[in-house]
Amino acid sequence: MTPREACQDLANMVLPFAEKMLREEGGFCPYAAAMGPDGAIDYLDALEGLIDLPDADKLAETITARLRLRAEQGQCEASALVFDATTAAPGSDRSGSAIVIELEHRNDYAVAMVLPYYRLGQNLEWGDVQFLNGRKRVFSG
Repeated sequence: MTPREACQDLANMVLPFAEKMLREEGGFCPYAAAMGPDGAIDYLDALEGLIDLPDADKLAETITARLRLRAEQGQCEASALVFDATTAAPGSDRSGSAIVIELEHRNDYAVAMVLPYYRLGQNLEWGDVQFLNGRKRVFSG
């Protein structure tokens, strides 16, 4: 499996939960999944051991640190960090919301998948998915 295919599998695994939480709860906390050397995908329990619920940025930092540790221990070949973000449409001063999935693979692959969404009453309308150059935060060493 190529790095791109591995990250695509991760994205396909994590995206439905974000969509479900937006529809049912109106939002979600950052979360992550990791693909092990055997191709198995599992979710990280980012809140394990935390006493107080941190803000979303601190939670994303905690998750990233846990992914990085797994990578250093050879237990992670690819990772997906999922969070809700405020975005600006290109060429516009209007802001909107998006599901962002930061995907990384051990073999020098990083991409950010951005899926804009808009609330129309109780419904969600989806924009076009964008793929941007990702930052290497898990496999940066």
